[in-house]
Amino acid sequence: MTNLGSFLLLVIVATFDLFHVTSSADILQQLANEEEASQFLEMVVDTGLNETLSASGPFTVFVPVNQAFAKLPGHLVANVTSDKVLLTEVLENHIVFGKRLDNVFEEKDVVMKNIAGWTLRVNLYRKSKFYQGFVTVNGKAMKKADLQADNGVIHFVSEMLEPMVTEDIPAVLTSDGRFGTLLTAIEMAGLGEMLTQSTAFLLTIF
Repeated sequence: MTNLGSFLLLVIVATFDLFHVTSSADILQQLANEEEASQFLEMVVDTGLNETLSASGPFTVFVPVNQAFAKLPGHLVANVTSDKVLLTEVLENHIVFGKRLDNVFEEKDVVMKNIAGWTLRVNLYRKSKFYQGFVTVNGKAMKKADLQADNGVIHFVSEMLEPMVTEDIPAVLTSDGRFGTLLTAIEMAGLGEMLTQSTAFLLTIF
């Protein structure tokens, strides 16, 4: 091979390497390099979920930025972080088995289960004359996507993700256990069937 041919080959290889960068860090290492993920990472370590996220996975992690915690009442954050079981459940709501890159969400809405078995719904809102296109996860805006790691991918969201409610009003009241009198009143008033049916509008009970 001529010197010119060798030179061109080196240029091609270098260009290929430049545009096909592979991560050499796992999810925890990537989070440690992201300043806006420091609170989430601290909670992950406190609950022992760092062992999960250091496994081979792959995982998709929806990470609330630090500002998401600042939006919450201080006493709520204190109560949750002091209860390791509850905090673990809250964090598990943000972790999904499998690697879901942003392009998965570009064509259609996606429903998936997190590692706790709860439902996460990703909705795509296409760009229009009224707003820029954006993606939400359980109603929370995705701020930055596709921070790739050896064992998965990280997406950053604007707020903490809450589990989707899939039960009707009577079922929620029953599972809570504090609303026996209210449930009795609902049945006596003949409202039970109405509250268990899907309607064209949302209902709020005070």
